[in-house]
Amino acid sequence: MQSSVRIASLIYPAPIAASQAANPWQRLPDIQRVVGQHLPGLAASVFAQPEPARDGSGAVDWYSHLAGQPVPLLDMPDAEQAEVRRRLADRLYALTRLADALQGQDPPAPELARLLTQALRYPGDRSVYAIGGEPVLISWGGTEAGRPKDPVPVTTADQGGRRVAVWALPLLGLVLLAALAFSGWWWSQQRTGEDLLAALDAALANQCQPTAPLIELSNWLDRIDPEAEQYPAIRMAVLTETGLCEEAAGLAQRLAAAEDCAALPALDEALSTYDQGRQPFRRLREDLDRRQSACRRVQDLESRLSAAGGECSAVAALDLDTRALEGQDLPLAGLRASLDRALAACRLAGELRPQVEAALGDCPRLRDLARNSAGRLADLDTTRPPLLGIIERLNTGLARCNLADHLELEQARLQGDCAALAGLRETLAREDPDREPLAAVQHRLAIALGQCQALTELEQGYAQAQGDCDRLKTLAGRLGEYRTNLRFVAIRSRVRQGLEVCDQASAVEERIETAGDCARVRALGAELKDQGDPRFAKAQAALTGRLADCDRLDRYTRRLAEAGQDCIRLKALEHDLGRESASSLRPTRQRLDQALIP
Repeated sequence: MQSSVRIASLIYPAPIAASQAANPWQRLPDIQRVVGQHLPGLAASVFAQPEPARDGSGAVDWYSHLAGQPVPLLDMPDAEQAEVRRRLADRLYALTRLADALQGQDPPAPELARLLTQALRYPGDRSVYAIGGEPVLISWGGTEAGRPKDPVPVTTADQGGRRVAVWALPLLGLVLLAALAFSGWWWSQQRTGEDLLAALDAALANQCQPTAPLIELSNWLDRIDPEAEQYPAIRMAVLTETGLCEEAAGLAQRLAAAEDCAALPALDEALSTYDQGRQPFRRLREDLDRRQSACRRVQDLESRLSAAGGECSAVAALDLDTRALEGQDLPLAGLRASLDRALAACRLAGELRPQVEAALGDCPRLRDLARNSAGRLADLDTTRPPLLGIIERLNTGLARCNLADHLELEQARLQGDCAALAGLRETLAREDPDREPLAAVQHRLAIALGQCQALTELEQGYAQAQGDCDRLKTLAGRLGEYRTNLRFVAIRSRVRQGLEVCDQASAVEERIETAGDCARVRALGAELKDQGDPRFAKAQAALTGRLADCDRLDRYTRRLAEAGQDCIRLKALEHDLGRESASSLRPTRQRLDQALIP
């Protein structure tokens, strides 16, 4: 397909134009295809499209699909020239890297690599154009620069059939001298180019070991061609090889600085983009493969350590295997640290297991053990065997101790709340209370609940006593065994108060019994008038009897006084007194007997 913009028309030697076996012009579609597969589409636009003339004249028209007006590089301002040169160098560098990458692939990649490498060669800046700021090459592929298709004509005049203008003779002489000078210059340039190619071959043969010949060749090019107008292929080869050497050195530094295996996959990916069949990338591949093999070996050991699951016999066997490898170039530091921690965990587990079992139930001893072992456990993994079970056992024991302390405090706080104490018993029943330290708590709680039961019975007995002093005395006797127990203070106080009332009633009753005359008896009646307590019932009954006696005594005394000397009335009074047995009537009976004597 013919491109849209015509750049230039040049004439080349007929054999080149007719049969293009010496250059890759006919393979441009293949070049564009392989470049498009690996690089942005703009990369292939650097090659102009040749359209050879069909008349065998050697003329070739050059076209480009880029839009814009073609401008020769050498006709551009310096700033624009620098930008186009920079872009051209970027394109050629990327294409050179692609050719190197294709060299190591399966067929037909080597052929494409050779074709692309040949295509990168061009005569110089006269073959560089810019279209829309993008660089485009004509006469690429290792051919000569070509000459304009329409040269400026030279005017001559005939004189007698063959006349030459007088002014043209000196000009022809100058042209001849210039041609001879150009011929000498051309042969000098040819020899210099051959020397440069030989130096390039020698520098490339070093394969970056060392890079000094590349630097010397670059300096040589700068001296003989400071404007960088000649030897573009050699310059590009030097630039490409120098870049590859620098990148190889950077990869080598990264590999040397990689202290752990995690950094190696990224290096592997970075190295895979280079031709690893050539040096120094082949050595880098060998070193990287050796490092990765060592890492895989260490990773196998780490997998064994992880699979051991804290089994100390397996850890010990792995330690022996690891020690046997310590003289080799293997990244064992991380594994060694993990293995040392696992061995330390096994040693500590062997020490702690019997100590924890012996201390269970003994809270002070268990807490001392936990405090003393905390520092040794700080750097070890307690979330997996062999320490996991021991730490769980230790924490369970400490939790039981904390629960025992809590229940002790609650029991002390709830001494007077028997319902809350019953709730503590339910909490304790869920925690295996027959084992220490909860067994002691359970024993004390049982005593407290027994006292609560006794208190309940005493309260019921007090309620049933209802002022029965005998029952109150019985309750007081039972309370004697709880003299120092604060839980029984209230009931003991109530019983004591009840007994005090009983004592008061007994005292009144005794006073009634010992009262000598009715005046005292009636005075005691006034005291007992407001006493409704049943404990004063006996006193009330005694008082009632005494008052009845006093009433009879008063009645008989009054009848005796009223009878005077009336024997009939005296005899009737004697008859009535004979039916009375109260001792209080004895004085009245004696006076009646005296009255009856006359």
